[in-house]
Amino acid sequence: MCEMCDGTTPEQFVAEIVGEVESAGWSIVAVEDDEGRHVDTYTVGLTRVHGHPELIVSGGGFHTAHHVLDELAAMVSAGRRFEAGELLGRAELGRECLMVQVVEPSRLVMAQAVYAMPGAPSVPALQVVWADKAGRWPWELCREHTGGQEVYGPPPARR
Repeated sequence: MCEMCDGTTPEQFVAEIVGEVESAGWSIVAVEDDEGRHVDTYTVGLTRVHGHPELIVSGGGFHTAHHVLDELAAMVSAGRRFEAGELLGRAELGRECLMVQVVEPSRLVMAQAVYAMPGAPSVPALQVVWADKAGRWPWELCREHTGGQEVYGPPPARR
């Protein structure tokens, strides 16, 4: 459910995120489209607190995306660093995932609102892209079969 649709002001929402970052080291924000469908889920706080790019998941169910980001953020908090092009195996997250550099990190609106400095570059982000059960990536499928994942950066060179 969209908090701001329910009357939370943008200032209150930002304050809530800042409070979560201060207590846990990161916060997770879910984005819905105009029809209330889950679109993206991303972290806020990894860049400033842990010196790591924010992480974003496109599509998928909210609870799954939230769980995956919590697991990855906990790894970052413990010192793990992810890089664009890095492949995570099924043993780590239950499915193959690939880190993709986000070309337009401004799409992480709340991360930018909380931590961006005037004149500074956007807070960086990596997208967690997953393969389907057959091991195919979204860029290998037609648009109707991507599993709801929009990819926000360039797919890797032939793997």
